[in-house]
Amino acid sequence: MRLLLALLLVAPLASAQEPPKQDPPKQDPPKGPAAAPKAGPATDDEADAAIAVFKKAMSGAIPSAQATALKELGKVRHEKVIRAIAPWLRTPNIDVAATAAFQLGDLDHSVSAESLVGVIEMHAKHPMVLAAIFDALGKLGYESVSSVLVKLIDRSSDDDWRKPLEDVFAAIGRIGSENAVDPLLDWRRKNSGFGGGGGRRFGGGGGEMSGAKLRAACDKALKDITGGDEETSADWEKWWKANRADLRAAATVTYRCRVLWERFDGPLGKKTPCPHASAGDKTHASCSSAVRVRLIPEPEPSAPPPPGDGKQDGGGK
Repeated sequence: MRLLLALLLVAPLASAQEPPKQDPPKQDPPKGPAAAPKAGPATDDEADAAIAVFKKAMSGAIPSAQATALKELGKVRHEKVIRAIAPWLRTPNIDVAATAAFQLGDLDHSVSAESLVGVIEMHAKHPMVLAAIFDALGKLGYESVSSVLVKLIDRSSDDDWRKPLEDVFAAIGRIGSENAVDPLLDWRRKNSGFGGGGGRRFGGGGGEMSGAKLRAACDKALKDITGGDEETSADWEKWWKANRADLRAAATVTYRCRVLWERFDGPLGKKTPCPHASAGDKTHASCSSAVRVRLIPEPEPSAPPPPGDGKQDGGGK
């Protein structure tokens, strides 16, 4: 009897010591910028804040820290950011300069392209930086810089420029300007042989193999611009003459919306309004600027061909 009485007294006591169970508190859905990605470029205030952090980070002398700071700032889309990054293209540290070039390739603005073109000559002896510059210019795709790149292919007889010129050809092809086709064909005709058929012989140091690689890079650029795929210089010129008018009739213009930093295409010769504009939205009244004209859509990036896979036209012209 005493044991039963003890159990009856202990049970209420233990129950009183246990905290009452409660449902977990409800959490409100995220608000503001965390709820959805920000549309369009950064505001002036956001750009200024990011640049202030960037300048503080760049005050150190450790290149790896500077490269990290450049990558962080490159995530902020604003013209002020581009102008803050551009001076670092001129740093003597080639790793930092290359990082700056890559970041500008992700910031779609004509100022990015202009800044990159402006430092090509100063990095003539820095292949790694040149590779980053040409990759960025091809990615940006501004037709205004195509003529500058085309002039560089005349340096194919310079041993120091042979490797960078593969990247130049790639950038020219990716931009896709019709005006680059004739200079490319002219270069190919002059450099189609290895001392025979009137072709100019490339310089020493493995010139024949380097010449084959450059000619393959030229063919790739022509194919990316026109869609053609010919074997000899004579075939290319004949094909281009027969198809140029039809290609131009089907050409498209790539535009950039200056408000949202988004691109859109439209047929050549017809006005294409910005698809982001809505009725009564005055911010898009004159927001579009032309980036380039392409004869065919830009090809999807592909893996590089295996060594020795380039075509040789046996000195044909």
